[in-house]
Amino acid sequence: MLEALNKKLRRVRLRCSMNLLLKQAGRVLAAVGIIVMLAVLTDRLLALGIIKSINFQAILYFSAAAIILILLLWLLKQPSRMQVSLLLDERLKLHERFSTTLALADSEDPFADAARSETRQRAEHIDLQGHFPIRPSRCWKYAVSTWLIAAALISFMPQKDLLGFLRKDKEEQKRAERLEKTKVDIKEAADPVKLAIK
Repeated sequence: MLEALNKKLRRVRLRCSMNLLLKQAGRVLAAVGIIVMLAVLTDRLLALGIIKSINFQAILYFSAAAIILILLLWLLKQPSRMQVSLLLDERLKLHERFSTTLALADSEDPFADAARSETRQRAEHIDLQGHFPIRPSRCWKYAVSTWLIAAALISFMPQKDLLGFLRKDKEEQKRAERLEKTKVDIKEAADPVKLAIK
């Protein structure tokens, strides 16, 4: 008897579920974008070498963790049938017909029977078109913004050395170069002496 109602509820639940997936993906991508921005800022300002030490495998693990988080949040926040029926009543201005019918589905009361009958008739004539569109939420604006800022930081932010790590590395490199040059000079000076001794 409630097949028309259940069919409408399944369609609305599927659409709500898709919107929820898009919303959770937008949130996680925005958070990941902020993490990337902070990593780039830290690397460029403090010269810690974070960006250079990242390899493909680390990016793969980080991406897999983000996808698992999106799916986990999506699964945990799936709307129930009652939530979907309340949303359906609200958007179509049905004055709680669907939610009442769903709540009284197992009742043998004459009022419940009349409510189910009226809802069944109403469900057959309801057009859901346009009331439950699948579209990205506002979170996607933040996600795109954070990733654009992260890309700009990677591309255009100059390397600074606020803690002096680069200077120390350059000094170590110069010291190593001087040591190599000294070894070469000693070898060049020792070669004629070795030949003279022979």
